[in-house]
Amino acid sequence: MQIANRKLPQYLLMLMTLGVLAGVGGCLLRYRVEARNRRVELGVEWQEIAQLASLSGKSPLTVLNEFKERGVSALIVQEDTFASLEQTGAIVHNASKGLTEIRVESERVQEQIERALKIRNLAKNLTETAVTTQNTLKTPSEGTYFEGLTNIPDHTWRLLSPVPYTHLRTLGIGLPEDAVSTAKAAKLQIVARTSNFPGVTPTTAQNQLNSLKEQGVQMVIFTGEEVLGYRGLEAEVSQLLRDPKVSPKEGELPSTGVAFGAVEFGKQKGDVQISSHLHGDFIRVHSIQVAEMAQMTDKEIIERYVRAGQERNIRFLYIRLLTQAGIDPISDNLKYLDKIVRGLKSGSKWTGGALDTGVANRFSNPLIPRFLFAVIGLGVAGGLMWMLLCIAPFPKAFQTKGTFLLSVLCAGLSYWGEQGREYVALLAGIAFPTIACLSVFPNLLHAPETPDSPAVAFHKAVRALIQASLITSLGIVMVASILATRPFMMHVKQYLGIKVQHLIPLLIVATLAFLGGAAQDNETYIDFKRRIRTRAQQIANEPARFGILLLSLVVIVFLAFVVARTGNDSGAGASGIEMKFRALLEKVLVVRPRTKEFLFGHPFFLVGLALWWRGKRSWGLPLFVFGCMGQVSLLNTFCHIHTPLIISFWRDFIGLMIGIGLAWIAFQAVGRKSHVA
Repeated sequence: MQIANRKLPQYLLMLMTLGVLAGVGGCLLRYRVEARNRRVELGVEWQEIAQLASLSGKSPLTVLNEFKERGVSALIVQEDTFASLEQTGAIVHNASKGLTEIRVESERVQEQIERALKIRNLAKNLTETAVTTQNTLKTPSEGTYFEGLTNIPDHTWRLLSPVPYTHLRTLGIGLPEDAVSTAKAAKLQIVARTSNFPGVTPTTAQNQLNSLKEQGVQMVIFTGEEVLGYRGLEAEVSQLLRDPKVSPKEGELPSTGVAFGAVEFGKQKGDVQISSHLHGDFIRVHSIQVAEMAQMTDKEIIERYVRAGQERNIRFLYIRLLTQAGIDPISDNLKYLDKIVRGLKSGSKWTGGALDTGVANRFSNPLIPRFLFAVIGLGVAGGLMWMLLCIAPFPKAFQTKGTFLLSVLCAGLSYWGEQGREYVALLAGIAFPTIACLSVFPNLLHAPETPDSPAVAFHKAVRALIQASLITSLGIVMVASILATRPFMMHVKQYLGIKVQHLIPLLIVATLAFLGGAAQDNETYIDFKRRIRTRAQQIANEPARFGILLLSLVVIVFLAFVVARTGNDSGAGASGIEMKFRALLEKVLVVRPRTKEFLFGHPFFLVGLALWWRGKRSWGLPLFVFGCMGQVSLLNTFCHIHTPLIISFWRDFIGLMIGIGLAWIAFQAVGRKSHVA
């Protein structure tokens, strides 16, 4: 490796070699975890199953067994509420003298309500069975929600509350017994949908989750606007939801054995806090809202479920059934499930496909040793100094002292913890794409006088792209490993500074293009400063020209658009045409490559360099600078740690191949003729 025609110092080579080797080791540990957890669980809702059974004249158990044969292994059971029981006629309510009276005729429902309220500590004197001849209403004690579940002469039970019914109607009161018994009869996993409740404490939260576990619940997906324990008890609730194999620390609550189902793109209050406290010790769930289902075609729904399982480490698919209509809705939904399962199992494990279906497991932690993270930090420090030397020929004293300080900083941050490793990953994400682009940056002071032939020019451009991509891959290995912890794999944490990582390398390359290029062959640091100063003065004294101003505006708008489109919280969404184009790519390719790479980055990079060697330098240099975003995006692809390594590899590789092909087509149109400019 060289800087211009100067050899890279041996100590930098050694640091980066150590960093890459440590990165490879970390990536192998991460890949092993991903390869061991390739089973996706399919769950369906009890309410939809019960409705299908009613329409078809079959029993819910019969319907469930048919769905089980198609790969369903979990039944999602929504907790009953006073409102849902009232809709079925199991309870009635009325108000009198400022009190809410709820009457229950079924002894089974009465026992369910009594058990639920006791667990939540929301009532007093529920065992009272006094019979009164006047049936007078007794005012509940101050500070309680319910009091006085009494047996009155007409063999109904009466529950009193000072709280208006509008506030009581959504209160969870336990899982319906018929749903639980049917799930057990079908030998399916039970996933409970339970809600937060007033006055929750660590003890009542523990009682609630232990009660669910006793009923056979393996996972809980909270319903409503809040998770259990919001607000203020998220840490305690997360202790109750962690893996029971992990021994609690002193002062922590014991695990209930119930797993937390974290819904992707969920907006519940407290969801982020519980996920953070669990450090990825949960199961990621993908669901499609009913309102979204109405706007999507069957094909789009199926593809979305399949992508979630294959590309984002989702291990539980919350399946919404397609239809209740038609001559045979059960058959239609079974075909729908078949397509989802076939999609998950399609392809090869070497391309991210061939997933299994069955009971979901929590992801284990790759357990990369901390010293290995520190070694990767040394490699990043070497890359940072290499980047600085690509920009300017700094004196040897600066190189040695700077390398030492950067090594201490990066190794220390990497060893320190996840927060420090995020900063080191950001530095690597800036350094290596910048090096990649500057290593093939056109020599502005010594441009070739004789243009190359089209074939030679394009061949040289492809070689330059491959060289740059190999350099970027050094950073990829380090970043993909240094962030390989369960919180990143479960998307609890995200890569720090995605927009900054995209912007800074482009700004560095663009600035050097304006100032006459990076460090030149045999150029001293003094000569470099003099050249940059002279060029800066020339630019400052240059009279304003409309063409230059227009070009500058285009560059600014382009960079702003690229940054806005970057990240999960992109400020500029994809258009309808682009979404259709993406869907087409997903259908015909193993993995859909990133648009900014294959459609813009790599083609601009290649055509720009090829035009430069063809003599069209006024067009070649700007296109090359724009194309540098391809190298930035190559590394950024691997910063999505919740995406399996194998998927990221294919995404980058396919993007490179298509980008080269598109560049060749474009170059045939614009690069046949040459002139020196």
